[in-house]
Parts: sequence; structure tokens; C-alpha cells
Amino acid sequence: MKKLLYACLFLSAALPLALQGQTNTFPSSGNVGIGTTSPSPSAILDVQSTDKGMLFPRMTRAQRDLIASPAPGLLIFQTNSQPGFYFYTGSTWTALISKGPDRFLSNLTGPTSINVDLLPNANNARDLGSGTLSWNELYVNTVKFMDGTSLSTAAGGGGAETDPQVGANSLNCVPRWDGTALVTGKIQDDGLRIGVGGEPTSTARASFYNREGAIASELYAVRGVDQTLALGSSTPTEHAIGYLGYNSVGALFLPVSADHTGVWGRHSSTLDGIGTMGWTSGTAPTNYGVTAISTATGSTNYGLLAKATGAGAVNRGIWAEASNGTFGNFAFVVPEGGGFSGFGWTAPTALIGIKQDGTNTPFRVIGTDFATDFVVTSAGKVGINADPTGLSSTLSVNGTAFFSDKVGINTGTATSLSELTVNGVDETVTIIGTNPYVQLENAGNRIGYVRASGSNFQLATNAENDFGSMEFRTNGSSRMWIDANGNVSVSASGAVATGYKFNVDGKIMCEELKVQLSPWPDYVFKPEYTLKPLAEVKAFIQENHRLPGIPAASAVESEGLNVGEMQKMMMEKIEELTLYILELDARNQMLTERISELEK
Repeated sequence: MKKLLYACLFLSAALPLALQGQTNTFPSSGNVGIGTTSPSPSAILDVQSTDKGMLFPRMTRAQRDLIASPAPGLLIFQTNSQPGFYFYTGSTWTALISKGPDRFLSNLTGPTSINVDLLPNANNARDLGSGTLSWNELYVNTVKFMDGTSLSTAAGGGGAETDPQVGANSLNCVPRWDGTALVTGKIQDDGLRIGVGGEPTSTARASFYNREGAIASELYAVRGVDQTLALGSSTPTEHAIGYLGYNSVGALFLPVSADHTGVWGRHSSTLDGIGTMGWTSGTAPTNYGVTAISTATGSTNYGLLAKATGAGAVNRGIWAEASNGTFGNFAFVVPEGGGFSGFGWTAPTALIGIKQDGTNTPFRVIGTDFATDFVVTSAGKVGINADPTGLSSTLSVNGTAFFSDKVGINTGTATSLSELTVNGVDETVTIIGTNPYVQLENAGNRIGYVRASGSNFQLATNAENDFGSMEFRTNGSSRMWIDANGNVSVSASGAVATGYKFNVDGKIMCEELKVQLSPWPDYVFKPEYTLKPLAEVKAFIQENHRLPGIPAASAVESEGLNVGEMQKMMMEKIEELTLYILELDARNQMLTERISELEK
């Protein structure tokens, strides 16, 4: 003990002593006095002071444990975890005065030991905790059981198994009891994920495997069974079975040929049920009840296979419902590039393939009024807003129809120049109705139409087209025009001379031309008609070089010739000429008579 005190006094840097103002005695042997020259002979160290004493280093247990290479005999005062004086023995810290157990642990700031005798004086005579109060964590090196086996946690827990009672030391494998010892089980836990029958995968929290070897009896990785046990019966009734990772080789076969199936739900109860159901009710922007994707390289692959063959009144292979979507509800979606979908067609070659059996209606759309909006009959007839029982044509449309691109009828493809191409023989297009007509519009303006009006055929312009002409073209050029006022022009420009109803730019040849004029020059033969004297006619001709009443050559050349009017003027001149001839004949007769009398 004396050596301990000397060691403490010489460690002045680590153990400051409060010795100011004291009378101290440090003999080489015997008792030591601090604050007195006469230390008590019964004490090795006698400290006497009215207001001061000796102060040893004060620190927590954690601070104490941080002292690097403490000198044997070092004395400190520990302020927590059972406070008191502790000295270093050279290998461990030991309480200067033995401490009793602190069962409340109220002064602990970190893990510590409890100084209490846990060795019972008889079997089952000592409990740690109770049924209502228990320890949170227990750190030990080895837990030994009554049968001699043990569980090691020496590496801080989770290390490689070294207990000889456990079979192979397989990493991450959960042990199982085989009746004699703990051996490697089929469950693997890497701390993040679990694998049953194989290693955990990085893409799933739990993975289940079947058929580890070439020969195995299990047919599926996971099997879920819905069953009930009737009162007094020992045989359960299976209502529905679900499989994950199903291998069809066995007694339970799929309704189609497939070696493996990812998910299979089967319902076989006499009650209403569902084989497989996907339901999402989340509030995320996109929700999927069931998603089926097949990208395998086999000859036949199914993303989703649904079959209903129950004896109930209604069987539904797939029931898809989507509602409450903010931007849209899609009960059944095949995305772009998602492959072909077949209805009654096991190998469709179209995005939506429908094969009819000759009896049932392959496709039908019913409106809210239960009327048929669209139907494709078993005979291949299509009806739009038409009664499916009375379809007489391949396509029947009851209402308006709109086509945004070219249409071909009875032809392989529509021509590139025509919006409508009809290929037929004899009467190719027939329009039936009361005064039916085909209306032609240009940029929203009604221009003209072809119409059957009673027994008349009309090729006309619309009344609102008050400035348009009817134009006839041949060989790519306009040949004849009928303007809005009914004037006709046979020319390249469609121009009609002012005041004329018919204009021809070129020659006219006909067998007969009839012109109706009024009045006709018969008025020349009336008694009141005054015939110009020949001398006056002669003077007019000498002056104007034309007959009186006949247009000048310059006027005819510039303005044209009015055939009817000219015929009238010519007839007038012919009748005047006839009068002149008759007058001359009368004078000639009179002269002849006079000559005859003179010759007698």
C-alpha cells in the first residue's frame, strides 16, 4: 500500500495535489504526514487540514479507459458507473473498495458489468428478467444448452459457424434441426435478402427456387392453398390454388402446352371465386392491376393466360376494370410493341386478332341505350349504328361517315390521285333517293352539283355561287363556258361579247340555222313604203361605196356581223330590188307598146 501511495505522489502531472499552505512531512520510512508534523502512528498517510485536502484525478469510466499504458498503481476517482476510487493493477482496473451490485443501473452511460452472483444454488433457481420485463440485448461469447450444444457469437454475431454441433459451415445459410444436430438449411440470409432453395437475388427481398437438380419432385417454387375444413370432417376442401414458378411436368397440367409458368391461379370451388386477381388502389400517377410481359425465346410464350371453364352461369376468363383515374382509365392495355392479341385465335398475326366460329358474333359494341353501335357478324358483315339482324350488305352505315384519307372499293389499293376509287363493271356507282345529287365544295364554298331532279339530269352551279361559270374541258384545256348569266362561249378564255348570248371563237358549220326576227322586211311591199329613187341610190353608192342601210365594211370587220339582222337587211334590199325590177318592167312594157303603135 505504501508503494501505491509513493507512486501516486510522484505522478504530479497526472495527479495534482492540493498541498498549498500545509505543513508536510515526507520521512524516508515510517508514516507520512500532510498538513501535520506529527502524523498519527496508526496511519501510513495522515492528511490534516481545516480547509484544504488532497484532490485525485476525477474522470468518467470512458475517460479512464482512454488512458494509454497506465502505470501500475495509478489511482483515480471514477465519477460514474459505480463511482469510487480505482487503481490499475498492471492488467485491469480494480475498485479500491469492493462495490455491491447496482440493480437499477440508473447511473450507467454505457455498457457495463453487473456485480451480482448469477450462479444459482439449485437448478432453475435464478431468473434473468420476467414474463413482463425482459432484457433488450445480451452480449456473450458462447451460449451453452442443457444437451451440451452451444451457439457461438464470439465474432460479434453473424460470423461463420464454428460450433461442431452444426454441420457444414455454409455462408449465410440458416441452420435447421435434423433431430440430432443443427445442419445447413435451405434458407439463405445475406443480411439484406432471403433465398429459399437458392441464393438470394439482388432484384428481390425474397427468392424461392424449385428443381435444384435434374431430378426433383417439386413442381412449383411457391404454392398457396385456400381450403376449409367442414365440421366433423378430417379432409379439407380446396377452393383455390396459386402457384409461383410452376413446372407443368406432373399430375397438374396447364390447359395449353407450356413447360413453365411464372404465376398460375386456379379456382375450382362451386362458389364464386377468382383464379388470379390483381388490384391496385394507390394514388401514384400510374397504377397497374396486372402487367403481363413475355420475352422468352421459346416457340410459344404467354404473358397472360386466362381460362374459365366452370359450371357457373357466367364465366369470365379476364375481368379488367380501371376507374378513378385523373387523366384516364385503361382497363386493358397492350402497349406499343407489346405483340399480337388474339380473341378466339391462338396464333394471331395482327395487333388484335379475332377469329369467329361461324355461330357467335365475333365483335360487338353496345351503347348506353343497349343499342348496337358497331358489330361484325359471323358472316363477316359490318354494321355501324345498324341492326345486326338485318344487315344485307358487307358494310352498313346508319348515319354520316367520314374518311380522312383515300378510299378504294373493289380494288387492291386506292389510287394516289383519287380520294375515292371504285372498280366495277357496267353500273359501278348507283345513287338512290328523291332528287338525289352530289354536292361539290371548294374550301367550304358550295360550287356546283350533279342532280337527278324528277326526270331531268342537272349539271349546275349553286345559287350562292353567283359569279361562277360552268366550264367544259377536253385534253387538259377549257373549251366551252356558260357564265352565271347563261351566256355561252366556245373559246379558250370564256369571254362573251357584250350583248350576245353565244360567242364562238372560230368557224361554225351546220346544215340548218334558223333565226327568228321581228319585224321581217315584208313591210317593203306595203303601199305606204317609200322606195328611194334610183338616182338617189346611185348618189349614195358613189359617195359611201355601199348600199343604203347596209353597215360599212370597217364596222363589220371590227364589230362582227349580226347574221339575223344582215339577213333582214339583205331581204329588205332584195324586196326593194324586186320593186325596182317591177317598176322597170312596167316602164319596159309601156315603151314596147308605144314602139308597136309607132311601127303600125
